[in-house]
Amino acid sequence: MRLSHRSLCFSLLFVVLPTLQVRADDELFSKVAIDSVFTTASSKQTSESSSPSISIEAGSPKVETIDDLDELFPLAKEIDDDAVREFGAIRLVSRSDKWSFSTRMTIQGDSPKVVFEMALVTLDEAPIENERAIWLSLMEAGQASRATFFGINRETAEDGKQGQLVLRSTMSAVGLTTESLRSKLQSLSQFAVENSSAWSQFRAKPTENTAKAAVKEFSLVGQWLATPVSGEAYAIDLKAVSNGSGAFQLVHVKDSKSTVSSGKYSLKDGQFSLAAESGDPLVFPLTWSDADQFELEIGTVKVNFKRQK
Repeated sequence: MRLSHRSLCFSLLFVVLPTLQVRADDELFSKVAIDSVFTTASSKQTSESSSPSISIEAGSPKVETIDDLDELFPLAKEIDDDAVREFGAIRLVSRSDKWSFSTRMTIQGDSPKVVFEMALVTLDEAPIENERAIWLSLMEAGQASRATFFGINRETAEDGKQGQLVLRSTMSAVGLTTESLRSKLQSLSQFAVENSSAWSQFRAKPTENTAKAAVKEFSLVGQWLATPVSGEAYAIDLKAVSNGSGAFQLVHVKDSKSTVSSGKYSLKDGQFSLAAESGDPLVFPLTWSDADQFELEIGTVKVNFKRQK
């Protein structure tokens, strides 16, 4: 058994049908009506007038039930100002002592529960000493804590690595408040710290080549296309960066339907961020293949984009 680190990240939808040709800015988007829509897995396709608004007042003692991520996100932002929406999830950083843990939260079930997945360490292929004993100690620790256990996330395993060691847990979304959510995150962080002497032995030491690859970046300015499946494609136009961010226009076409969004983009430490004109920024990992090709990790799917010349 092995684990890997990765943020399950984001949903970037910009699709162009195979018949749509990209030549210049005006031609790239001329056939698409701009709807100013930037959707996520939890957002609802309703008009502003028909969509119920959720407001959580400071000091409010209780929220009856948290049914979706739109309702959970304000609570997450009160705990971590840098909390972000990903594809079907919310990610924030939970801290305990000198430790910081990237934690992914989702909503599941008819009697909704918040599902937590706290990233601990990414494992590679190389075996370590006393590995069996380490796993047994982690299994025993998880069994001793109700609804909390160590597991492996293999969905976004990198080349040469087995997966990510995570700490998983759940709690009811009924009557959930900012303070009860904060308390749960703190208890999970403390539980991870208490067992760090075991799982930290899996921590891989980065090689020199890995460190160099992590900082290698090229220019994003230009037009990019991706066609992950037949009948679907993504098109994005990225302008020059000023003060750390640049303008983008994003098109998603599928089943003869199109969605267009615009706003600001940025790239920092391998994290590609899109901030539409309304709503919260979306963030997902970006990996360069070369100067004319990069890969975005959108949720559990990796989408390859090629520069249009």
